[in-house]
Amino acid sequence: MKTQFQDIIKQEGLLRNEPAMMIMEEGNTEHGRLMLTTKRLMFLRNVIDATGFDDYTIREQRLELLVDVDLDLINFITRETHIVDENILSVTYMQYENVKFSVIHYNEWEHDVQTARLNPDIPGDPNRQSEAA
Repeated sequence: MKTQFQDIIKQEGLLRNEPAMMIMEEGNTEHGRLMLTTKRLMFLRNVIDATGFDDYTIREQRLELLVDVDLDLINFITRETHIVDENILSVTYMQYENVKFSVIHYNEWEHDVQTARLNPDIPGDPNRQSEAA
C-alpha cells in the first residue's frame, strides 16, 4: 500500500502534506495526513498496531487511505467550526458528499486546493505548462 501512495505522489506531484484530523459525521475523529496532489485530495489514516505483552509497544505504523477526492469533482470548500477548532476545511464534492478536516493552516489549504482546481490536468492540452518550464 505504501508503494501505491509513493507512485501516486511520483506521478502527480505533492503540493501539500500536513498532519490533520478527519471529522466524521458522528463526531468521531481519525488522525492522519492530508495530502494534496495536482489531481486529488487524499486523507491517510494513521494505523498503529500495538500487539504484544503490553499495549504501549508499537509494532508497526502504516497509513491507510480513507478519502480520495478527484479535484475535478469538488463543488466548493468552506471554513467551519468543530467544538473550539475554527480551522475546519469542509469539502463538498459530487454535489452531496462532504468531508471535513481539522488542519493547521486553513487559509493555505483553501488557497492551494483552489489553485490546483484551476489548473486541470488534461492530457494533450496545448495550453498546459510543460514540466520542463
